[in-house]
Amino acid sequence: SSLAAECPDRIPQTLMWSVHDRASLRTASAMLGLSRDVSPSIDISSLNAVDFDGDALSSMAVAEDRAGFALQLLAARGGQHATLEEGDQRRAIAARLTSSAKNDNGPDRRQQVYSVTSLIAHPDLIVDSATGLSVPTAAAVEMDCARAITAAITAAATARSSSSATTTQGSAQKTQGATQKA
Repeated sequence: SSLAAECPDRIPQTLMWSVHDRASLRTASAMLGLSRDVSPSIDISSLNAVDFDGDALSSMAVAEDRAGFALQLLAARGGQHATLEEGDQRRAIAARLTSSAKNDNGPDRRQQVYSVTSLIAHPDLIVDSATGLSVPTAAAVEMDCARAITAAITAAATARSSSSATTTQGSAQKTQGATQKA
């Protein structure tokens, strides 16, 4: 959202709002008898204005890719609340994040094997690892993705704060040393 681009510290909050809105849309669609394929389009163009390091973008890409894979698997197996379109959107976002990562030195971190055991065993309902509640599997996939992205953003913000604090302290020490010499 534009809020995320204008205030990077609020990205985790807007991310959770987005996940909540998607879940509400699914619930309302089901209650109204609409197709479960109803989903908003995803636009991450505003993220281009936010400055993340390559590691954070790579971590976000892995989270999106894992979610896309899981949603595609659930949809292919007839799982509730998952569509191939949503899985494709997640995989496209992962590709865009990877291309923005500026991490040319390492391999594509999305190139890995994702476990399917719990998805196959629980295609419709699963226990959410963070809350212990029984939730739709697609919702747990979305929340796990949101949590992983929030963790990546928090780690990047912490690293940036630590880096700028170190730089500020170093500049202050240099200025203080120069003042004492004069």
